[in-house]
Amino acid sequence: MKNTASQFSKQGGRTRGFTLLELLVVLAVTAILMAIAIPQFQRITQVLRIAGDMRDITGTVGQAKMHAAADFTHARARANLAANTFQLEIWNKAGAGCWQTVGDPANPCTIGTSPVQPLSSGVTFGFGAMGAPPPNTQAALAQAAACQIGYSGGPALGTIGGTACIEFNSRGIAIDAAGAPNGNGAFYVNNGNMVYGVTMAAAGPPLNWSGQDQGGSSWYHQ
Repeated sequence: MKNTASQFSKQGGRTRGFTLLELLVVLAVTAILMAIAIPQFQRITQVLRIAGDMRDITGTVGQAKMHAAADFTHARARANLAANTFQLEIWNKAGAGCWQTVGDPANPCTIGTSPVQPLSSGVTFGFGAMGAPPPNTQAALAQAAACQIGYSGGPALGTIGGTACIEFNSRGIAIDAAGAPNGNGAFYVNNGNMVYGVTMAAAGPPLNWSGQDQGGSSWYHQ
């Protein structure tokens, strides 16, 4: 009886653990799954970041169009191409005669501390290796024209270096520096793998585009 009990005890002890081979197999499978999952997770994160930034930029362009018509003034979506930030501005025609950042009621004119929205980590303004604009949009691939110090069509006060603006007149029409209807306005962002863009014709809503950051890639309307 003692020998039998001892055998059961030893057998029971062996069934409560894992062999070294089993542990190695589990570790190998885990490593393989992580090697597959981590790049996919990183890619999904990149897509969500750049897509979110493009939605925000498109929303800013749309708000500028609506503000211009609703307030019977000029409004614009402004991008700082060096700092990778953007903001919504309205021409303050009530005495100040300058651009005012929406969301900054304390300052009648945009200043260095006016609130801006930064692009996500890893996302910058640019179109990478894309060689041509989206179909039926710009004549040549480029960010929107540099922002005017004054309002487009007004006194020639010069431009602000390192910026790009899509500006609307009081009828909600996208215009160029001379105040004429303009169909070349666009913003492009990229993260080294993908390029997203928003284009704005003189009339109609903003259009969203996406493409791969490589030469010869095609644009896809979102």
